[in-house]
Amino acid sequence: MKFNKKRILEIINEEFDMMRQHQHHSRGQEFEDKEGKMVRGQIENIAKYCMELHQMLEPYGDNLQLEAWVQKKIALAEDYISKVKHFLENELNVPPNDIES
Repeated sequence: MKFNKKRILEIINEEFDMMRQHQHHSRGQEFEDKEGKMVRGQIENIAKYCMELHQMLEPYGDNLQLEAWVQKKIALAEDYISKVKHFLENELNVPPNDIES
């Protein structure tokens, strides 16, 4: 399935909303989790870079040819993010919000 800019923005906004909801529920904790703040910043950067890459590559469509090492890095990034997402869905009892591909 091809993702258009509008759908990617919707997905990012849904993820941010879920993060904000979780953050709101966590406020009663007695300690400040600095790792959580760091992770949220990293996730925001990942989302920003993904949007920028999508915009950069969109004009080339399916005809884009990338070097093998670039393709491998993108595949690894997708795999890592996917694994963390599915792990946290289970840990935080969040229902899956899988995107059909």
